[in-house]
Amino acid sequence: MKKILIAVFGGLEESPRAERLLEVMVNHAEVSVLATSLKHHINGKFFNLYPLNKTLPQKLIRASKLFLGAHESYLKSLYSYDERLEIERFDAVICEDLLLLPRLLETDITDRFIQDLREFYPKEFEHNWIWRKTFGNLMSYICHAHLAKADHCWTVSPGLKEAYMEKFGVKCELYPSYPKKLCDSEPPIKTGTHFKLVHHGVTNPNRNLEIMIEAAASLPQLVTLDLILVNNNPQYYKKLKLLANGLENVRILPPVRRDQLTQELRGYDIGLFCPNPTTFNLEHSWPNKIFEFIQAGLMLLTTPLAGTSIIIRKYKNGMVTQNFGTETLIEALESLSPEKVDNYKNSSMMASNECNFEAIEQNLVNSILGNRDTNH
Repeated sequence: MKKILIAVFGGLEESPRAERLLEVMVNHAEVSVLATSLKHHINGKFFNLYPLNKTLPQKLIRASKLFLGAHESYLKSLYSYDERLEIERFDAVICEDLLLLPRLLETDITDRFIQDLREFYPKEFEHNWIWRKTFGNLMSYICHAHLAKADHCWTVSPGLKEAYMEKFGVKCELYPSYPKKLCDSEPPIKTGTHFKLVHHGVTNPNRNLEIMIEAAASLPQLVTLDLILVNNNPQYYKKLKLLANGLENVRILPPVRRDQLTQELRGYDIGLFCPNPTTFNLEHSWPNKIFEFIQAGLMLLTTPLAGTSIIIRKYKNGMVTQNFGTETLIEALESLSPEKVDNYKNSSMMASNECNFEAIEQNLVNSILGNRDTNH
């Protein structure tokens, strides 16, 4: 049996893609994990990752390296790992975080490194000028100096795939963040005269969640809106609660467990994703939630982002608003009928046969184990 290592800068359970890989690959290989924590059963070994420089003086020294552009020195001061790792040999190492790649490349633990690129990392938080001058420059440096040394790279959307080729000459295989296929194949619920809208995710201001509440507030006889939110920004969360206060057709709900989310979404009609294109990654993203909406058989309604527009054009399973404002979202909702929504939902059900993890699982396994070349 071949041996692989999944490397995560953090706890493995904090990375949905790494978790999904682990669940699949234990059926095909002996899987070991390098991470700060591991709550899953594995058939290989667990190697601890240890973040360094926890005292204030150490943090200040490390921050100065980042500001001065001493990138290699910064990377060496970032973490250490279980010394047992150095004597291991793997058939493949899957690096889930770009910060880990440079030092892992220095080891002799494999001849096959695979880098998973879930974002276009040089622009991950480009709206923050301090981040651009520090971590943005660091990510650009890693991409220029080290990324081409990886044997394979994966990414999650066509826009990101094009950007890595254009900026760094790195070819990526496309592996979107598809959810697992629902076990049942029930048709979506019939749409009533009241459209049930839903959005789920974190409370980041760049998600433009206000316009969903404003649109629902303008259409109390037509729609209800549930926002299933992870409160990672208390100030913004409080703002949303105030906006929704007193609106009988708007609810802000607690997060749902990841393994129950798609089934929970089956009770809705329309999945919303309405951010402004404030960053390159948002503009070109294929977010998890879009494929969870598809797997649940919902119509999609998004703002005119380049990434999500590709999906809606391909599968004809939703609408794209004319611009990024509240008024065009209201106009899109007012233009719908139950019959139109049902047609879009049926198109999502058709797309769900393609947009699920099981549909790409074998190609992914082959890419990891080197059984054959894959082109995506």
